[in-house]
Amino acid sequence: SDYWMVRPDIGAKQNLAGADPVATSACQKRSRWANLPEAEIAAKIAGILARLEAEHVQLKMDGVRNIWIVKPGHGSRGRGIKVFDDLQAIIMYATSRKKSAIVQKYIENCFTLDKKKFDIRFWVLVTNWNPLTLWCYEPYFRLCTEDHSLDQKSLANQFQHLCNRCVQEHHEEYE
Repeated sequence: SDYWMVRPDIGAKQNLAGADPVATSACQKRSRWANLPEAEIAAKIAGILARLEAEHVQLKMDGVRNIWIVKPGHGSRGRGIKVFDDLQAIIMYATSRKKSAIVQKYIENCFTLDKKKFDIRFWVLVTNWNPLTLWCYEPYFRLCTEDHSLDQKSLANQFQHLCNRCVQEHHEEYE
């Protein structure tokens, strides 16, 4: 059933009347948990979450809102970058582009400074392992101009999510 909701060629509003009868039958089957007592379902879910936490070391950083960032495969300076929490919207945006798009998991629990998202760019070149020889390029720090938020309406606000100077310089409070 969820599969039909995200298929761009079927659409969220269309019913399954004209769909493949075998697929429709599969979608209408009851859940394997439909007849289980609520306590047993809760125990199974707790076990699944425990296993997920043990195997997915970045789970706390990834968050639970299922937010993704979509970037043009050819862009720079924050152009064409969008933040989504809806799979169908991601598919529609990515497939409507003439060129490729890169979809990455958004770090929902990011570090903030005074409630503002930031990033640090620091390049290191290793030219030898023994003895260890490193060449470091001067790092720089980028800070968003607005407080970080994951509210639905804030996902379109680039001043909260993109630290790029080329984006932030258009904000009225940018210095």
